[in-house]
Amino acid sequence: MEGSSRKKVLRPNDGSRKHHYIPEYFTKGFVDAGGMVWMYDKQAKRYLGRKAPSQVFYLYDDNTAFIRGQRNTIAEQSFMRTDHVQAERVKAFLACPNTHDGISDALHARMSEHMLMQYFRSPRNRAKYDLVFDNMKNWSGMLDGVDFDPRMFGPTDTLRQLSKAYLPRELFSALLDRVDGQWIGKTYDKSDQEILVLTDNPVVYLKPPVKLMDLLDSCMLAMSSRRLYVRDFREDDSDPLVTMIQYNVMAIEQADRIVCASSKEFLVKAVEAWEAAVQVHNEILLAQASAKLE
Repeated sequence: MEGSSRKKVLRPNDGSRKHHYIPEYFTKGFVDAGGMVWMYDKQAKRYLGRKAPSQVFYLYDDNTAFIRGQRNTIAEQSFMRTDHVQAERVKAFLACPNTHDGISDALHARMSEHMLMQYFRSPRNRAKYDLVFDNMKNWSGMLDGVDFDPRMFGPTDTLRQLSKAYLPRELFSALLDRVDGQWIGKTYDKSDQEILVLTDNPVVYLKPPVKLMDLLDSCMLAMSSRRLYVRDFREDDSDPLVTMIQYNVMAIEQADRIVCASSKEFLVKAVEAWEAAVQVHNEILLAQASAKLE
């Protein structure tokens, strides 16, 4: 049964320091035969070699708060719990055949929920999450099935951090009720080729969300190096390869700094495709600006 493992009692401080904003289990879907990922630093414009999933996409004490001078890691422990459940869901999704009846509606909904949770977990989107949190004062009242009362923490950083492990899931359910039956979950595969990158901001929106309902707009997430998940509101017959290349370009463009892939050869090709797209975009903007001056 999903999430059926026995829960451990949350301690105020479990001693953890390295907190992953992209879980290790997820990064493992992009590793090479040796269990490593190849890295590119977008800001420095250089390749960084290979690293293990445990050594990428983390910040020290990212989910640690200090209450009366004492370290508190309950938020990180809560993420570890939700990651355990999400890992099972992602594993089930990746194991499903990409056919009309291969992926259930329930699993589609779980993947869309997963995208929202990961979107807010990425450091680049923290300011947007703060706006959502500040406008949902009674979010803790929506929680069901947790073995602690979030209100016990009071108005602290711990409460804000703790909410990130639960609020996006509740928020997605509430938003989904408003567009029930309208959105479409689509899956693109390249089973014979590892062709997708993973970045530090992996959930790609066609248009950056501004309002709350924008969070349900069309977006994409590479679930592994070979499978792309897309949430959309229209049917289409897009070519899987073209769509996956488009995802890579947009993902690198929207990344803050780090881009990973299962091989350096493919990573170089993905970065070069992004650079070419940026060049074309800049040339179009320049031409438009020149036309206005004529």
